[in-house]
Amino acid sequence: MVGVVVGMRIEFDGVRQVASLVGRYGGLLSRARVVRECNRLMEQVVLRECVRNFERQGYEDRFGAFHRWASLSPVTVLLSEGAALRKVGGGRVRRGTATTPTVAVGAGGRRRVRRTQHSKALLDTGVLRASLQGGHGFVRREFGDALEVGTRIPYARVLQEGAVVRVTDRMRRGLYARTGVWVPARRFVIPARPFLVVSRHAGELAVRVVREYLEGLVR
Repeated sequence: MVGVVVGMRIEFDGVRQVASLVGRYGGLLSRARVVRECNRLMEQVVLRECVRNFERQGYEDRFGAFHRWASLSPVTVLLSEGAALRKVGGGRVRRGTATTPTVAVGAGGRRRVRRTQHSKALLDTGVLRASLQGGHGFVRREFGDALEVGTRIPYARVLQEGAVVRVTDRMRRGLYARTGVWVPARRFVIPARPFLVVSRHAGELAVRVVREYLEGLVR
């Protein structure tokens, strides 16, 4: 997809089976209507699985192997702590656990640290995940019989594919102004965390759902 859109065409081994099923029933039903409904059913199955990736912090590939996403980097956590400390006028960070919050405590009160070593990746605001549930930024395109879904959230491509970001002096000064942390690194490496993936489970389920739909029409 082009521009700031990152997406995927719903293509997997089972699509050939779906095409075969549509062809088999094509003489009995309105082909255009059938294709639209099959696309809608596949879209629901695949996107539901993509949304699950945010909770399980990884994805299953088309062979059924699970790949866990990289955890938040120490620099990300440090910058988040620095931002919280700035808001309370300096002080100290009281680190929590997986079930208790990490807070910055200072003369200006207490402020919860948004991202810690226990935080899940790609869930800081929830905007990206919501876009795959039909929220702001969701994109759906049909190309003949093919369907493509994705998101227009500007940072989605970087999170999906990963990137190397060169740290400029201006960027360092901006980070310092917001967090009080001076970053000497010359670059940030953002690891790929693929969230738009047609997993083996989703592909098999999509074929089964479409088959049941088509068979139900001609019973």
